[in-house]
Amino acid sequence: MKKTEAKLANEALELLASFRGRILVGRAFKHIIEEMEKVEGTDREISTLADMRLLKDYFGIDLSD
Repeated sequence: MKKTEAKLANEALELLASFRGRILVGRAFKHIIEEMEKVEGTDREISTLADMRLLKDYFGIDLSD
């Protein structure tokens, strides 16, 4: 039986709310932020970096800290 879009979205939200999901989010944002911080000059997306840090800090769990 094929899962509907709504069921997949619900599964994703449940994962995001779980401890494991928060660890995955934390890891993903950590790696993205590290790569984006390498960008210099006018190509650096300062406001996007700030938003990503906020999301990582409040929704992600980074076990490497």
